[in-house]
Amino acid sequence: MRHPAMRDEGSGEAMRLLLCAGISSRGRIVSITVLGLLSVSLILSACGRIPESEAAKSRLPTDTPTVIAAAQVSGGFKLSETPTGNASAGQNIYVRSCQACHGNNGVANDPSQASLVGNDGVIVKTQLDTTAKFVTAFMNNDKHAGFKDDPNQNLTPARLGNIFAFLIAQMSG
Repeated sequence: MRHPAMRDEGSGEAMRLLLCAGISSRGRIVSITVLGLLSVSLILSACGRIPESEAAKSRLPTDTPTVIAAAQVSGGFKLSETPTGNASAGQNIYVRSCQACHGNNGVANDPSQASLVGNDGVIVKTQLDTTAKFVTAFMNNDKHAGFKDDPNQNLTPARLGNIFAFLIAQMSG
């Protein structure tokens, strides 16, 4: 016996009716509109055309923190805490916001720019052994004024914590 939704118009029409059964036409329109907007937003975000939402920028990382016993550099530098940030997220932010001046993975290619990692890096030289010290050093550095005020960078303490986790991961091999 045939289902009442099955018409002689072809299997495509019957399938469409079965898939949308129980959803009003208004509900389908809202669902399609939301999916379309999400798709456009994802594409534009991936292309860098629109910045992340304020909520996304300010939330604390939820992934498991990077566990690092001690930065492997000579001279006795040791972390006072395990970095609280997400190293993977920090790498993405670092590449976009920091790499041009501080080089790949925190080692500057240009001697006029400061390396961040290694024995000669800012982290070791100035004993930035906690996330809070790293964030404070960034915020107090006049060279970073353009980044602090740029809404597209939005280097919040949580995002800077991610960068610190990434840099410490580079130092620990």
